[in-house]
Amino acid sequence: LAAVIATAVLAGFGVARRANAPRAAALLVATAAIVLGGLTILRNRDYQSELRLWETVTLGAPDYALGHYNYGTELRAADRDADAIVSLRRAVRLDPGYADAHNNLGNAVGDVEGPAAALVHYRNALAGNPSHAEAHNNLAGALLELADPASAATHYRRASESRPGFAKAQYGLGLALDELGDREAALASYRDALSSNPRLASAQLNAARILRAMGDFGGAESHLAAALRLRPGHARTWRNASALRADQGRLDEAIELLRHSLTLEPDFAPARERMAELLVLRADGEIDRASGPE
Repeated sequence: LAAVIATAVLAGFGVARRANAPRAAALLVATAAIVLGGLTILRNRDYQSELRLWETVTLGAPDYALGHYNYGTELRAADRDADAIVSLRRAVRLDPGYADAHNNLGNAVGDVEGPAAALVHYRNALAGNPSHAEAHNNLAGALLELADPASAATHYRRASESRPGFAKAQYGLGLALDELGDREAALASYRDALSSNPRLASAQLNAARILRAMGDFGGAESHLAAALRLRPGHARTWRNASALRADQGRLDEAIELLRHSLTLEPDFAPARERMAELLVLRADGEIDRASGPE
């Protein structure tokens, strides 16, 4: 099957090259060749058939950047980052302005060598396309990992401007602003992310944490309830819910919630220590001293 598809793709590439078509037009021609070759060949989407398809394309059209880009992308999907780097490097050598290829190369290099090595590739992607939302987002993530939240915030904002409703970038901006100590702006960013994707459990949890610190226990409880619905098996969320109940003086509930977190993560020593503290406080009737960390 892969050989059949590859033959159709290569035929499309050949037509496009002879017509001196740009990359986008070439892709359309190749796609048309596949469709005309029979729609049933599109039904097989397993990784190995995709790998064989794009490997065949790169062998038949070794100077075609799009083929190397797609082959590299499929290699990454198959957890073969080292091989993906080779193919994606070939794509950007053939087409130095290929922003998607630079971005994916950054992702692969980052996974293998770490975030510092990925920076140049994300920046190359943005040189080719200054409005590339994924490259801005990925560059911001690498910068945040490298302890540069101010620069990360700049690129998260650019990502959100380039793609309105980009929940990952809105959430990342919240993380960067959190690192910078601007909790009100961070809360606004987490809420923006949740407006775009209400199922983003980490944003629910972080919004709850900030609201709890601000003394808005009702708002914190609402976000924690949403986080627990989304990730009922996440021990940290149950610990946060326990801490909120303790802040509210609801000690019995705090103990039960913390006990549930320990069924999920029984070896988490800080939770065991906190459980001992809460049990002592309940025994002594010292509800006012129950407030504490998650």
